[in-house]
Amino acid sequence: MLFLGYTLGQRIRYFRKRAGLTQKELAEMLDLSESALRNYELDNRTPGRTTLTMIADALKISYYALDMYGMSEINRTLHFLFEMEEMYQLKPDVIDDQLVLRFDTGRLRELIGDDPFADEEPELTEEEKQELDELFEKIPAPGAALDLENQVGNWYEAYMDYQKGLMDQKTYEDWKFKYPAFSGFDKKGNAVIYDQNQSLASIKLPDEFWDNLTEEEIENLRTVYEEDNK
Repeated sequence: MLFLGYTLGQRIRYFRKRAGLTQKELAEMLDLSESALRNYELDNRTPGRTTLTMIADALKISYYALDMYGMSEINRTLHFLFEMEEMYQLKPDVIDDQLVLRFDTGRLRELIGDDPFADEEPELTEEEKQELDELFEKIPAPGAALDLENQVGNWYEAYMDYQKGLMDQKTYEDWKFKYPAFSGFDKKGNAVIYDQNQSLASIKLPDEFWDNLTEEEIENLRTVYEEDNK
């Protein structure tokens, strides 16, 4: 099991073992000496961003799964959430006697739509434009706030697929560890997963997922994959 308190070296070691690789095998894949990799795993040395990206690529995970910047400390995590409130409008609330975190973006979404980066500007009245300007003054990154909420929605869909048995634990973990290389959902809510290091079907999904896709839809996914990797 992966723990939040793991150091960078411990995370590299965890994902290496999860991939079934020895230190020697991974070092050879990275064109590094075995001792260099060992020092990374022992936290005697810290790999730079380029090397860390190479390690993540070799382990077929997201760079962000390795770079967790000290989130193991409770107070550090809480201050991170404080910044999330300012930047992304993620706020504490109580719903049905349960303490929750929720995105306070309802009115913003009503005004600019679900896609904050759409080419077409929304048609607004003068009053709505003024209201939107006021929201933009209060929210440092309104587009990013909506985008993060959308991506958390992706996580929720993947989690529900896992809870319903449409995705096994290994696939669900892969979905998270590889995010955001690519993630999305078909019309029936099943997860679509692949990344730049692997083929479209690299992660085993339930047979019913592929049954729900037409040949055209599968070809469209391949086209998107090829465009992303040019």
